Amino acid sequence: MMNQLTDLFLTLAERSLQAAGLALAVLCLRALFRRAPKWIFPLLWGLVALKLLWPFTLESALCVLPALDLPPSVPTAAAGNVRQAAAPAAMVSAGIAPAQVAACVWLAGAAALIIYLLLSSIRLRLRVKNARKISKNVYEVPGLPTAFVLGLLRPRIYLPANIDEKTAACAVAHERAHIRRGDFITRPLGFLLLAVYWFNPVLWLAYALFCRDVEFACDERVARTLSPDARADYALALVFMSAPRNALRLHPTAFGGADVKNRVRQLLSRRRTWAWTAAVLLLLCAALAVGFLTSPLSKADFLRLREASTHGNTFIADFDLSLGHNAGGGMLYAELWQKGACQQSAPAMVPVTAESLHLLVTVDRADKSPRGANVQLNANPDGGTELTRFELPESLIGWSFASYQNGQKLAVSPGGDRVLAALGFDVGGGIRSMDCDTLTSDPSRLENADCLLVIRLSLQAEALPPSDSGAL
Repeated sequence: MMNQLTDLFLTLAERSLQAAGLALAVLCLRALFRRAPKWIFPLLWGLVALKLLWPFTLESALCVLPALDLPPSVPTAAAGNVRQAAAPAAMVSAGIAPAQVAACVWLAGAAALIIYLLLSSIRLRLRVKNARKISKNVYEVPGLPTAFVLGLLRPRIYLPANIDEKTAACAVAHERAHIRRGDFITRPLGFLLLAVYWFNPVLWLAYALFCRDVEFACDERVARTLSPDARADYALALVFMSAPRNALRLHPTAFGGADVKNRVRQLLSRRRTWAWTAAVLLLLCAALAVGFLTSPLSKADFLRLREASTHGNTFIADFDLSLGHNAGGGMLYAELWQKGACQQSAPAMVPVTAESLHLLVTVDRADKSPRGANVQLNANPDGGTELTRFELPESLIGWSFASYQNGQKLAVSPGGDRVLAALGFDVGGGIRSMDCDTLTSDPSRLENADCLLVIRLSLQAEALPPSDSGAL
């Protein structure tokens, strides 16, 4: 459970760093195009939210984000211990890592912010429960500091009681603009995202600027329908209805909002907003989506099973190996698991120049019972065959191979393992499940193996040092 929580936190931390880069790019565009129509800036912040919400896997050469290699949640074993190094990292026993402590702190902070949001929403609901309806979806409540919209399915506008008719009309126009724009949904969603990614200070700044840009966009939308005199009345209403700094800030869209001084200046300004700036920003928005919402090209590309066949006691698997330009080769491990423990492990180096892998597993029989298994590896173009032999228990009464289908493409990333083939033996209780994808994603299945021969590949992010050992 702790490992899953830590892995989730590390994934969110990586995504938040990438989203922070996108937020800084939006911040630069916001500063460069100050005279652009204000409705476009919330769209740019929407790209940041999209990056936080969706774990994009589409790779692109135009991606501007670097691939981040965050530390694993569980430390790997020392390289000198062959048996420990051969075991999957998820199965290596370790104490409490700093990443696990950080994950617990993150979870506590996220829970506190979400609880705070829920409590403030409940408090606000209680405050308006005795509201008096004055027109369609418009209500007035004594003692409110400002006007706001509340409700996700049926949004309602709440006004302070005893305000004059002209101020009320301006407030209602502003809040209806919020409803038409969907701000009563996007702002609470933005705060929920902030609660999840609270540990990133850049995202706090992004949320504050998003809320400010939403208010500017609403003022702009209302002002397009007003005469110059009506704009002045609207600006006066904005000053009159401006909420205190800490009033109703987290959940609803309040009429007063933030940065009232600059909003009034925008309303009374006669500066022209150029249409071409909106067109340029839309193009830049598309460029940001391609550059920040995609993932960098993989360092290691794939393996493709060219041929897999079984003839008598021999299993053959030929793989085409396609390495990315930054991959540094890797290791191929042949492991014998018995009663939930790795009894024997034989590693062999896969050079960075390898173009294919040829696996050959031969099961010896004596008196119709398997006595041992031979494993061979040939890595072209370097050539050379590595060989190891596993002695099998005499009690085995059956066996079965498992691998992928011919032509199947397998993704392999640096630092990750991929089970290429498995040979399960029956000791009387039947052959346990040994699907290669399952063994790759859930190494704990190996702990349930009575007798299982596994061949897996682990690619490295950096080139391996030369080795005189050729044992597989």
